[in-house]
Amino acid sequence: MDWLTWLYLASYGTAFVIIAIVALIYATRTQFMPYHADVIERPWHSLDSSLQLLLLALIRLVGWGWLAIACAGLVMLHQLVVHQLPLQLLVLLQAYCLLAVTPVIAVISEVRRRTNASPPVTPGWLSLMLTWLGFLFGLLAHAAG
Repeated sequence: MDWLTWLYLASYGTAFVIIAIVALIYATRTQFMPYHADVIERPWHSLDSSLQLLLLALIRLVGWGWLAIACAGLVMLHQLVVHQLPLQLLVLLQAYCLLAVTPVIAVISEVRRRTNASPPVTPGWLSLMLTWLGFLFGLLAHAAG
């Protein structure tokens, strides 16, 4: 495997690992994050139990959804690299990444703009940049090979 292929594999793989780490943080929460309290201007312990249950279910659902996104991305990446599939599937992988990551960045950015909260937008931007790097290296690897 040439160095361009390794770079595109590492870029996409790192992006999916970042998404999976954030996903597991959300999926295993026992209460909301500090920035969630900033958004609603109330601490966790002040919420009634039914609201806590609902919010925690939504937070965990988001986490499991992100984990599914990361796992599906890793499977697609594996198929591309191991089976040396055509360029169209690399384009499909990048479209999938954009569809998965861009809305997360948009929503987090909107929350930051409209509240005093500081939700972490860096993992989203880092993942997005890594997928674009992976796409670039993938295109170069296909052109060279």
